[in-house]
Amino acid sequence: MGRRRVARGARTVDAAGRAAIARALERGKPGDVDEFGELPSALRAGRRAAKELGHELGRWKRRPFAPETAATTHCMRCSKVICIDLSIGTEAHGPAATGECTGGTA
Repeated sequence: MGRRRVARGARTVDAAGRAAIARALERGKPGDVDEFGELPSALRAGRRAAKELGHELGRWKRRPFAPETAATTHCMRCSKVICIDLSIGTEAHGPAATGECTGGTA
């Protein structure tokens, strides 16, 4: 009698999991869209803020977890990182956004 309950429970869990996967596929990736077009201006503001602290940033690289809403780069001199993630906010964050460039002595 216990095996039947387990089999029924496993089928129920399997069906619920398949339904959840189907719903997720219909909706697409969460938080993957820059609805208001904020990323380009956030990247420019982040570059400006880092430059004021003496950093020389490389090219922005879009993040695989959210290519439309997040990017990262680093200072070419001191290797400090700066990030933009619109799911957190439009402000840049990371060591290159808050600290001065050490010019290679990070």
